[in-house]
Amino acid sequence: MAQHISDSDLPPTYQPAEEKVALLHEEKTEQSLPTPATANPPAPQRRRHAARFIACVLILIFLIAPLLCTIGDGDGDESHIHKHKGKGKHHKKPKHSKKCKGDIISHDLPDDYEPSDLVWDKPSSTLFVASDSGRFAGIDTKGKLKGEWDLGDNFDLEGIALSPYQPGLVYLGQEAPPSIIEFNTTSSSITRRWNITAPADPDKNKCDALTLKANGIESLVFIASRNSPNGGFFYAGRQCDARVFVYDIPLEGGNDGKVVYRGYIDPPGPGYDLAAMTAFNEVLYLVYDEDKVVHALDLTDPTFIPPPLPPPSGNTTAPEWIIDATKKDATEYDLVFDRRGQEGMTFAEVRGTQHDRFVFVAIDPPKHKGRKLVVKYELEEFWECFEEKDEKKRKGRKFGAEEEEDEEEFEGKGRKVWGEEWERAKKAARKAAERSRITKDDE
Repeated sequence: MAQHISDSDLPPTYQPAEEKVALLHEEKTEQSLPTPATANPPAPQRRRHAARFIACVLILIFLIAPLLCTIGDGDGDESHIHKHKGKGKHHKKPKHSKKCKGDIISHDLPDDYEPSDLVWDKPSSTLFVASDSGRFAGIDTKGKLKGEWDLGDNFDLEGIALSPYQPGLVYLGQEAPPSIIEFNTTSSSITRRWNITAPADPDKNKCDALTLKANGIESLVFIASRNSPNGGFFYAGRQCDARVFVYDIPLEGGNDGKVVYRGYIDPPGPGYDLAAMTAFNEVLYLVYDEDKVVHALDLTDPTFIPPPLPPPSGNTTAPEWIIDATKKDATEYDLVFDRRGQEGMTFAEVRGTQHDRFVFVAIDPPKHKGRKLVVKYELEEFWECFEEKDEKKRKGRKFGAEEEEDEEEFEGKGRKVWGEEWERAKKAARKAAERSRITKDDE
């Protein structure tokens, strides 16, 4: 009779033959498998890995997409690039160019300061600002006061200029009687003074005895030239008829200290109320206050600079005394402001930098119609804000809607001060400008 043997009765080392064969097979299989790092996982594990990879990719896309949208949030064209006229270089458009307000930097100047003109001194990184009340000051690009000089209440300073050959000296334009004053900023003293009574009679249609007294020399600029034994010429602008007179002044003490008159320019524009002039990159910019426009003349034109010798004729109003002026392209250089009061304008390149270029504007609104300020613009922002692109505005002022605005400005105190004389002068100037436009159209 066969005896039943249970698993508990078997010796510990006993294994059935079929299990022993299976065990041997598994041992051989394990020896032949690759390392776990290179092994191909089974299908379920591969599916789990793929799902994790896809999830990671989706998370990355979710995180990066907003950043990509921010970077690519542009116009899709080259509208963010602006080409500065006369430089030939492209620069990025300023971030806040549409605001066109600039930065006010006159906070250190006295409250009663009336900015009438300004000029930039690159060697000292100083902006000199003249005032109607016989004072001028020096500030930096942020408006910090560096110095202030007072000539007295008897001086009405309307222009300020510098000569690169005379460091430490500032040249001030006195409105009436017309004169150029040389001032030493180190000794705080007047060193020389030249009377520059304009030899050419003013246009009687634009200037009468009253307006000429208060609308004499309004702007002053020094332009270097080899044609002058003194290194350059002074260009002085008369306000009422916008005529520019050229003088050769012996800054080194030559010519017995006498002023040599070299001619005059009838510049483009409305023909009256010339408020400021400034030279930059071989271009002379002329600022007209009432019309709120800026026109430009080409300084590279040889006919713009007076010849080495003055004309022999004694008649200073003769045609040979007229200096030709070539107007720069209006589409490239004309500017239009949105308010009145621009009494001075100057361009600045800060020494030791390549990209810090500014335009400073002195604002003195007429008849107390606003704050008196010195405003700073980045150069590219200035062009973007005030460059004139409207052909109709470039052709000259259109009376009508703007005329009503001007009449409001002359109400009250302004009308009482000037009275009928001022109104008559304004009407005469407008008629003369209109006749000039009609003549040009006929030609």
